[in-house]
Amino acid sequence: MLYELAERCEKATGPDRELDALIWRAVFAPEGSYVEQSPINGAWCIYYGVSPRSGKPSLWNGSHVQPVTESIDAAKTLLLDFLSIEMTESAAKPQFTRCRLWDWRRSPTMSDPGNEWKAEGNRPLPLNICAAALRARLAAQSGPAASDHKQEG
Repeated sequence: MLYELAERCEKATGPDRELDALIWRAVFAPEGSYVEQSPINGAWCIYYGVSPRSGKPSLWNGSHVQPVTESIDAAKTLLLDFLSIEMTESAAKPQFTRCRLWDWRRSPTMSDPGNEWKAEGNRPLPLNICAAALRARLAAQSGPAASDHKQEG
């Protein structure tokens, strides 16, 4: 799931509220939760369980989904505590951004290629942060072989 979400981030061209909800659910919501568009206001929400009073699906955590594909600060909430981050935007290519993450516990610098997760391309910086953070989380869950360390777009 994290791999597919990282791929979607790299294909996106701008903020995407459905993708925000899918990422937030995959990273923070409990197993069995799901994302669906609200019939009331059209917002993408995370649901978990059923309300005992109404019998309708219950919003998880009030469905406070952060705009991780739009905001750098929100995207940085996806980072694991042991990750260092380097973010760059190109003056020569205005739409080109890069995010590099590395585990400072293994190496204080980015010199170890097996310790780096990168996303770059012609997309807003929050999308690159999301892609790299999701790949780093996947590596933390599965070990280095599953990390897909370098992705370019």
